[in-house]
Amino acid sequence: EIVCAGELRRLQEECEDSLSWRKNGVESRDCQWVALKPSIRCVNDAEDECPHACEECDVDESPEQEVCRTSTCCDSQSWVLNDPSKDCRWVSEKSDLRCEKRDAATFCPATCDSCPEPSDAPTEMPTVCEDDPSWRLNDVES
Repeated sequence: EIVCAGELRRLQEECEDSLSWRKNGVESRDCQWVALKPSIRCVNDAEDECPHACEECDVDESPEQEVCRTSTCCDSQSWVLNDPSKDCRWVSEKSDLRCEKRDAATFCPATCDSCPEPSDAPTEMPTVCEDDPSWRLNDVES
């Protein structure tokens, strides 16, 4: 399964353990506590709040994902044509016929060889995110 950079980032973000969740409000029972014994602690809301600790994540990069992560053109992992079994992998089985189907070339550009040409135009510089060293929670220095 190939996952593109944006899709991989979204999956990783969805798989982050909560920093604020505590089992029954007990301060020491956070997601790290859950991770120590996931087989018995990943119940009820712990599984939802601590997906990484509960090993609910599926975001490991395979060699194919690494190739796609560094590529600018990848197939969608969520697009389907009217049926969950008709995804980009299905398109790839008979790409000469199926790339002509509705939206297949748009959502499966790597399979359909319909990747946009790279642009030489400069792109906007990304903004830099930095912590504010003067910020204090409730004006208390830690």
